[in-house]
Amino acid sequence: MRCATAPPTWAWEVAGPPGAPAVLLVHGWMATAALNWYGSLDFLGRYFRTVAPNLRGHGRLGRGAPPFSVEGCADDLAELIKGLPLEKPIVIGYSMGGAVAQVLARRHRELIGGIVLCATAASFARHPDLRPLVRVISRIGAAGSRRYPDAAAGLLHWQIARHDRAAGTRGQSPAGDAAIGEAAIGDGAVGDGAVGDGAVGDGAVGDGAVGDGAVGDGAVGLRGAPGVPGAAALDGAVGLDGAAGLDGASGSPGQPDYMEWAMTERSKSDLATFIEAGAALNAYDSSGWLPELEVPAAVVITSRDQTVAPWRQETLAVLIPQARRYVVDAGHDVVVAAPDLLLPVLVNACRELAQR
Repeated sequence: MRCATAPPTWAWEVAGPPGAPAVLLVHGWMATAALNWYGSLDFLGRYFRTVAPNLRGHGRLGRGAPPFSVEGCADDLAELIKGLPLEKPIVIGYSMGGAVAQVLARRHRELIGGIVLCATAASFARHPDLRPLVRVISRIGAAGSRRYPDAAAGLLHWQIARHDRAAGTRGQSPAGDAAIGEAAIGDGAVGDGAVGDGAVGDGAVGDGAVGDGAVGDGAVGLRGAPGVPGAAALDGAVGLDGAAGLDGASGSPGQPDYMEWAMTERSKSDLATFIEAGAALNAYDSSGWLPELEVPAAVVITSRDQTVAPWRQETLAVLIPQARRYVVDAGHDVVVAAPDLLLPVLVNACRELAQR
């Protein structure tokens, strides 16, 4: 759906059961809604009205977006919530999406029912003293990308292909913040360099992570799902219940058909946005105001995460008053590499927040 927001927003929706509460899925840096939540839409749609938008500059409708900021993305989502409309959705933010969800809760508390923060933090920079340099470099890079859009699009495609080949040799999925591109949050650079050392992948849900009333084993098998039955573009233009899946998505991460679709999906993004978003994450720090945040919250910690360190995630859980803590024994790419481990936790976290 080309939503009537400024800038225009593309989103996917699964209608969910009649009268079901709504969830809003917010993807990570250099991903798209489809790429981040490919293995999640069908499962979450069994319990909730599920909407997954692209953030500004990411994926389809991304080219020509306004300059990226976490605050701007939060305001975009507020307009989307009012425009659809969604009744007090639970906002699930993954990695960079977690930062956007935090700011959305701060700026537009009246619009949401709660936040679930996954594989994310209150601050990402490993070297805060380099933030001024990162800001200057990102402005130069973003300005050049906007001045020469054709060259920027070619460079983006080359970078994605280059990184996917390297990720394949490490057994990583070509999705999620660490596996998609090569711009650093933590090392103080916006050029080449990894966000982290990669994500671990498979693991088991930690003891006590799901809590009472666990969903159970219904998510097993999602990592190889050929499509996303029941999901659709919000304008109804694209059906997703056949073999084609999300506009051609099929197979599982690492397989040729998935790799080709993932390349196409990311290549629709704006390179300037990726540069600006990296700098925005480097500058982001919510630790000063999170203790005053009055919103039902849950923090899902990926305990083998090598991109957003678990200690950062644990700190986030401590900073938010009365936040419910969940642990998944997996790495940063669990949402695409092993969604069957993560999704029951998300469902239970959302259910618990909806009852507050």
